[in-house]
Amino acid sequence: METIAFTAEEMATLKEAEPQLMRYHYGKYVSGCSTALFNRLAEIYKRHTGQTRRICSYCTGDIADVFGYLARRYFTENTQAGKPKRVTKKRR
Repeated sequence: METIAFTAEEMATLKEAEPQLMRYHYGKYVSGCSTALFNRLAEIYKRHTGQTRRICSYCTGDIADVFGYLARRYFTENTQAGKPKRVTKKRR
């Protein structure tokens, strides 16, 4: 897997979307992502993959493609990225 150098602006956007990327990377679901944020993530995805077709923010397949690619790259190449916290319930 080749290394992708994200620009500072792209890293700022990915850092903003880190909770959503983490949910997709570890749980395979997306929630709490605004359309504006998704559009910025889609532009990053297009720049790095060379995708030219329109990406729909309502299509689950398109959302999965964008989040899957960016989450994989962000968490495997960024050592500063957060890790999910293990939470255990306290018993009474």
